[in-house]
Amino acid sequence: MIAQENHITSFQKNDTATQKKHSYWEPWVRQYQMMKPKVSKHAYCQQHQLHYTQFLYWYHKLLSPSQTHEMIPVTVTSTPATPPHVAESLATIQVGKDSTLVLHTTEALALALRELL
Repeated sequence: MIAQENHITSFQKNDTATQKKHSYWEPWVRQYQMMKPKVSKHAYCQQHQLHYTQFLYWYHKLLSPSQTHEMIPVTVTSTPATPPHVAESLATIQVGKDSTLVLHTTEALALALRELL
């Protein structure tokens, strides 16, 4: 399991209303983070008279990891409709109508599964 970072993301929009909401929800999310193992989100919202779905929205928005993804190098080559090495592959993933991703190593398969799941 990958450890989740418990940081609050910085807010960069100039929308005053959204900034006010951010300022309102950030302390609630921080406080819940300190109590998390002891109380459920639903119970926490009931105790503090918070709107549950709004709390969930801001909880995920403020604690979500950055949207950057690890980039891996890929070499694209023109191949026939049925590449001869498909039989030797570990896994084949159809991408759209015209593209196929062929994985030959367990490392490549593990990385693809992590990204897809």
